[in-house]
Amino acid sequence: MCAAPADSRPIHGWETSSLRLEQAIEGQFTPVREPAPHLNLRGRRIPVRCTVMCVSLSNLPGSYVGDAVLGEIEEELHAHQPDHTELGSDRVWAVFNLTDRDYDAPFNMAARVHSLTRILTRTLEQNGFSGVQASIGLAYGSGTRVAVGTDEVTFTGPVVEEARRLADAGGLHSGLDGGSSVRVSRSLNQMLSPRNRALLQYRPTFSMFHGNPVNHAMETWLSVHLP
Repeated sequence: MCAAPADSRPIHGWETSSLRLEQAIEGQFTPVREPAPHLNLRGRRIPVRCTVMCVSLSNLPGSYVGDAVLGEIEEELHAHQPDHTELGSDRVWAVFNLTDRDYDAPFNMAARVHSLTRILTRTLEQNGFSGVQASIGLAYGSGTRVAVGTDEVTFTGPVVEEARRLADAGGLHSGLDGGSSVRVSRSLNQMLSPRNRALLQYRPTFSMFHGNPVNHAMETWLSVHLP
């Protein structure tokens, strides 16, 4: 695979995510992560109902390569204009459905993130790294929008904790590994289209619906360019 010149960086788009990650691996650019803002959770608080996505990543490479993986996922989310995104040390958050009721949109976005993670994993493996593993929790419910600065907000509350629980559920002998990249709360599942609900199975032990939905265009690209 050809790399771009050292002084250039391809425009954003999932088709060039693999190329940008290779540039980071080769030291052609270093992703810059802004320091996390100091969160003053005593700011103005507004009750909301929304869908929260938590993308939890394990086996992230250290230093700037891991930051590049997180950055690609956050950029893909940004491209589809969620209501909010937030970056952590090993996870990416997104908030949807504050002002609209298209509950399939975050589910379809989760499928895109799942496929993008597979592209990034294949790129890492072809460059001598272990692949990352992603679990994506999706929950709908009540939360709180908190102003934490002049232009900064964050979200707290039960829906955030539910998305985190779903993303972090499982373990070596849970039966979730490898077959549950996307985990959906019962409250969100009942609002999905029949087509999307058919892609999931219910797991009573974890009180979740789970499955491996993918984006077909991205999977086709993966099979052609990173076989």
